[in-house]
Amino acid sequence: MSLSKTQIKIYRTTDILAVRSLDAALWQEAYTDSFAGMHLWLAKDGAGKLVGYASLKIVDGGSTAFLSKAGVLWSARGQGLQKRFIRVRERRAKELGINNVITYTDNTNLPSINSLISCGYKMYQPARDWGLPFGKTGLYWKKKI
Repeated sequence: MSLSKTQIKIYRTTDILAVRSLDAALWQEAYTDSFAGMHLWLAKDGAGKLVGYASLKIVDGGSTAFLSKAGVLWSARGQGLQKRFIRVRERRAKELGINNVITYTDNTNLPSINSLISCGYKMYQPARDWGLPFGKTGLYWKKKI
């Protein structure tokens, strides 16, 4: 079943358990995050089913926003939800007075890479490698907002 963008609603949440549940369902690896202290969003389809989540972490003493984990169920992919999650997190960073945003992707995650590029992110090399889980090779991204 294909969903339209208007059928999917994104909202801020403090429901860490719902975010963790989606995280576990979406990521086959045992790489999980506590999500404590992060800004969180959930997405629901028109029937009220959770179809995605995103998180934002403030780092570097409050000067930088890190687009932490995000995920979208297969049934809701291809609807621009990842880009919407990027934009909503950027808006929150602006509200907090932050204009530096960073993130990373696995170097094989083409949908996320394309979403970041289309939202204006540029690759960069941080001063130190962030140590991605499971020895994966990552690409680092940043944007001034």
